[in-house]
Amino acid sequence: MPIIELDMLIAFVNKVDKLHSIAEKIFSKIISGNLNDVAVPTSAYMEYELVLRSKGYSEDIISEDIDAFRRIKNLSEIPLTSENNY
Repeated sequence: MPIIELDMLIAFVNKVDKLHSIAEKIFSKIISGNLNDVAVPTSAYMEYELVLRSKGYSEDIISEDIDAFRRIKNLSEIPLTSENNY
C-alpha cells in the first residue's frame, strides 16, 4: 500500500513547492482510480495542521484542506496506532 506523507500533502497544495508537479501527478492518478489502495496516516494530517498553524493559516482553511483530502475517493486514512498492522 503506497502511503502519502506530509511532504506530498504540502507539495500538492503549494504550487511553488519543488515537488508540486510530482504530487499533482500522483494525486491525479489517485483521483482517476489509476492508483489504488493509497493511504495517508492520521499523523500526516496532524503534522499538516501544525505546519499550517505555525504559518498563520486559519482553522477554517486548515479544516477545508484536510476535509478535501479526506473526500478523495481512492485515498484512505491509516489511524494513529502503536501497532504495525497496515
